[in-house]
Amino acid sequence: MPEPHDIQSHLAAIVRRRDFDRYLSILLSPREKKPALMALAAFGCELSHAAHSASEPALADIRFQWWRDALGAMEEDLNVRTGNPVADSLMQTIKDHHLPRMLIDDLIGAHEKFTRETMSEPLELAEWEQGWQERAAPIYELSVLVLGGDQGAGLKRAAASAAIACGASKNIRLDSGILKNCAETHRTICVGALQDLPAGISPAFLPVSLIGLNLEERADDSRGGRNAEAAENPQRRLRRLWTLWRAHRRKRID
Repeated sequence: MPEPHDIQSHLAAIVRRRDFDRYLSILLSPREKKPALMALAAFGCELSHAAHSASEPALADIRFQWWRDALGAMEEDLNVRTGNPVADSLMQTIKDHHLPRMLIDDLIGAHEKFTRETMSEPLELAEWEQGWQERAAPIYELSVLVLGGDQGAGLKRAAASAAIACGASKNIRLDSGILKNCAETHRTICVGALQDLPAGISPAFLPVSLIGLNLEERADDSRGGRNAEAAENPQRRLRRLWTLWRAHRRKRID
């Protein structure tokens, strides 16, 4: 069985490669919370990868069902291990922090549903918004619970708006003007909702502080011709880290 340090390194590598913004955000989170937050983020990355790498919905469905079966087996028998570092770490996180399995199941179902929708026909903005919310909001909610926050209407509103705003700011399939308006509108809603929530949960929402940069970089890429290597630009990555660190120090997302 891999050592805990090796498992954490494996999870961190997944998140760093597939969701760099959340990876940086977790690095700025309380040290004792990082393993659980990284497990949740890695789980979200694995679901997204299952959807994006499948050539047809049925192949993605097999992977989604594997997650349901694996988590169900571990829930029934505490001694069961899958050998999959992400699944085993996720289940440990669920147990340690008493996370609601319903949110986990909803997350799997949302990815399954959205995969079928995006592979069948082009989507309208409202359908994209619903997809972003259903596939990302639970990660924000679960992360807040790990950080010691409580469930409630305010959290759900902040999580839903954060998911839509971040999703819109990174989307390249729809009109940039429509996406910019969508991202900025939902960022404003999210920031307003966060005013009524404890400051200690702010690390879960740090990616929201990058929405302005996302929109700016997308506009630059559109004007200069999209560059596949743009996201790897060291200067861009440094700006992202600085923006996140500033939001973290201020304990305020804006």
